[in-house]
Amino acid sequence: MYIYGDNFRTFYQFITVDVLIMLINSEFLSKRIKKITDSCTHCGKCFEVCPIVPYTSIKGMNSELITKDVIGILKDENFSQNSEVWVNSCEKSGICIDACPEDINPREMLTYAKLKLQSDSEDLDKIQKKSRSYFRLLSNTIKFVSAFQMPPDSYQRLISVKVNKKKKSKNVFYFGCNILQTPHILFSCIEIFDRLGIDYEIAGGVSHCCGINHMRRGDLQTGVRMGVNSLEHFLAYEPERIITFCPTCQMQYTEYSDLYSEELEVLNNSRKSVFHERENPKIPFVHITKFLIDNFHQLNSLFVKPVKKRVGIHLHSGVEEIEKNVQKIVSSVPGIELVEIKQRRDHSYQCPSLVIPEAKEAMRHQLFNSAREANIDSLVTVYHSCHRELCGEQKNHPFEIINFTSLLGEAMSFEYSDILKNFKIEEDWDLVLKQAKDSLLEYGFHKEDIEKLLLSALDR
Repeated sequence: MYIYGDNFRTFYQFITVDVLIMLINSEFLSKRIKKITDSCTHCGKCFEVCPIVPYTSIKGMNSELITKDVIGILKDENFSQNSEVWVNSCEKSGICIDACPEDINPREMLTYAKLKLQSDSEDLDKIQKKSRSYFRLLSNTIKFVSAFQMPPDSYQRLISVKVNKKKKSKNVFYFGCNILQTPHILFSCIEIFDRLGIDYEIAGGVSHCCGINHMRRGDLQTGVRMGVNSLEHFLAYEPERIITFCPTCQMQYTEYSDLYSEELEVLNNSRKSVFHERENPKIPFVHITKFLIDNFHQLNSLFVKPVKKRVGIHLHSGVEEIEKNVQKIVSSVPGIELVEIKQRRDHSYQCPSLVIPEAKEAMRHQLFNSAREANIDSLVTVYHSCHRELCGEQKNHPFEIINFTSLLGEAMSFEYSDILKNFKIEEDWDLVLKQAKDSLLEYGFHKEDIEKLLLSALDR
């Protein structure tokens, strides 16, 4: 159905926003998929460099046939089960992007293939029910883990949508959702911005979700709607840039930017929006490491004491320039000796996305062994997601595990306690309940649910 012509305004009056979004998604995906399928020559270079293939049942198989079958998925043609294995194994390291001689983004190709497999295997109603169920669980977990680390008023201030916040701001710090489970990292970022003296406002929590959690489960319609809604919240501040921390959010709003911006443009034909009023609505999303590099000299002027530590950085490929940026930032801290450690940085773009157990074990084994052999004092994490997964391992190794923002805090003479790490190291759930009981009740959690939620949350 054609929806971009002169009859659009009339057409819109007879359909719901949800249906419109579904139609636009279909139009967008059709265009992107056609570009990919027209350009792909089935050379198999992307398959050959994929770091996850060795952990799967398709190791050593014909790369050209596998790639051809992935295109078959996208074109609704015949394909083999082997191609499904590869599609469902993708962990978005991005190594394949540079390997493609046709300037295709194979990561994007596999993402769309997975969406098609999901939509073919179940009807939309079932997919949406599953994605909503997961999102409720995620939201509850984030709130629960936050509850024993910060008071309710701090939590509400962070996640509120425009309540008691500025009307305009040059910068929006979009921190995503899951960083609320490691609030010491979030508070460290805020402290750094305050000391830099920049004009900024904060936006995050599940009410500002980029939509990835729905998209990963095949619910593109709901995911894009959430992402568009969040983008409009950001644009309401009329910012010059949106500073991100979460690598997933950064990837979503840059690599898949057209998925959101096309819908904003179309929807604004029928309702007033801050997006519609802007001359250039495509505000750049800048990762915090890039922002700190852009303000490098000012950042360095804030260091007031040396941090005499021998450190290694836990790195992931996948999001442009972040590895290089964080290495430069950490190296600039007075007293730091940065040590190169061997690691499988090509294994996903963040730790939680490593869903194949053997791949995750291999990544961790080399990381911790190399860190121990390098005789470091600190293993420094970049992302909150990696920190959340790795911090409890500090009890098993002769080095601390800290986030790079905490390292900057030491040099600037401030500290926010890593409460989650302390709980994971102690593994004394009775103590956790004793210390956090009042806060959890204040957040509205029921006594009978607290212990079950605690064990589930801290196991993530």
